[in-house]
Amino acid sequence: MILEAKDSEKKEVENRASDLFIKVEESQRAIDGFEQEKVKLKEEVRSKDDTIKYLEGTVAWHKDLNVKLTHEKDELLGTIMRIQ
Repeated sequence: MILEAKDSEKKEVENRASDLFIKVEESQRAIDGFEQEKVKLKEEVRSKDDTIKYLEGTVAWHKDLNVKLTHEKDELLGTIMRIQ
């Protein structure tokens, strides 16, 4: 009877240990998945940051060009006014 109780208790402990091992493995797979997603999202952010920097540079270039063209237009209008 005592031997049966110990065997039963041992089996219960083994089952609980097995269940915990399975849960740990599932949790680790979930963690690994989250880590992979984090790496992917960081790469997307880095790519978008590069795009933003490029677009900011393009906007600045166009603003500078607009200032130059406006200045040139004003000079031409002044020349036209003097000619008339």
